[in-house]
Amino acid sequence: MRIFNFFKRKAPIEVAKKLEEERISSSSLKFWAETKTKSLKLKEKEVLTEIYGYIGSFSKEIKEKIVPARNFDVNLRKEGEKIKSAVEDGRKKYLGSVEVLVNSLNDMKNENLEKTIHETERIFLDFNKRSRMGYERATILIGKEMVELRKSINEFFKILIKTFDEKKDLLEQFRGISLIQLKMDQIEKIEQDIQKKEKEISLFEKKIIESEKENGTLISEIDSIKKSEEYAERQKNQEKINLLKIEMEKEILSLQKLIDFKALGRFYHIFGNEMQKVNAHRDDFQSAFKKDFGKGIINLLENAKLNSEEISNKLNQIKIKREKFMEIENNLEEDKIKDLIYSSEKIVQNINELNQEKIRLEKEFKKFELDKEGLINELKKSLELFEVELEL
Repeated sequence: MRIFNFFKRKAPIEVAKKLEEERISSSSLKFWAETKTKSLKLKEKEVLTEIYGYIGSFSKEIKEKIVPARNFDVNLRKEGEKIKSAVEDGRKKYLGSVEVLVNSLNDMKNENLEKTIHETERIFLDFNKRSRMGYERATILIGKEMVELRKSINEFFKILIKTFDEKKDLLEQFRGISLIQLKMDQIEKIEQDIQKKEKEISLFEKKIIESEKENGTLISEIDSIKKSEEYAERQKNQEKINLLKIEMEKEILSLQKLIDFKALGRFYHIFGNEMQKVNAHRDDFQSAFKKDFGKGIINLLENAKLNSEEISNKLNQIKIKREKFMEIENNLEEDKIKDLIYSSEKIVQNINELNQEKIRLEKEFKKFELDKEGLINELKKSLELFEVELEL
């Protein structure tokens, strides 16, 4: 009894009866889907009423057909006791399976056609499995009564097959409308994500514009200061300081060449602390000299009797240049644009970071847009089942 093979095949894409072609706007789609669902549920209710009506009639008929099969007296036959015993066992099992079948069908309370079909399929498959051997044993001696009972079951099978087969389109439309509602929900969710992403991008664009405006104000202020006489005078003084520092560096290098570090080493080689100072000046004269601006090396030279007039003059020249640039430096007005430039650089850095985040959000936005486009195409394809064209 291969009852439900149609249910295992892939359902057809086209409905058997062509529906009138419709064009629906996206704003009307939700109402259309709800209306279509209600219409399908009404049809489903009619089909279920029909099916359960068949089950009621079948149950009544089977109860009548069971009586002669149960009352047949196998002892009237001349076969041996062993055969009669096997027939009795087979009849008991088969009639028990029939009763289970009828009770199971009557116990179904599904309000869903697809679930009803699945449950009916399970019940009949279980019946076929349980009853086959019992029927074969019972019909050894019980013929007409068992055949009539089986005939009623087979006829009921045919009614169910025909009914379910006729409702394939209804099932397909239920699946189709469920898929449409799923796609609608997914599109609604992704539209919310798109709107959220748009707001985030707009917020970053606003922050970038505000930061660029703030930086523009700083740059204008910097340019204004640079054009002032005070700034020009400060730059001249700064150039003087830089020049004096360069000249001082040269003088320090000249001083280094005048010092006989070998002689200093020979003199201080037995004095650990002083020898360390000698080595420090010999290895990095600039750094060692600037720590105390010559006091340490002069002490080393004088104690070793290695100081000279030329070295003293060179030290004096270094001192004079240092005093000059320090005097100018002390009187130098505060650099008004230094903090402004630092603030501008920080703003530019922040703008770059904002732009990077904006680019990331835009990529996510484009992905959502593509996902939405894909879902809309899938929705359009699902609507083809109902010969509906979606207008966006």
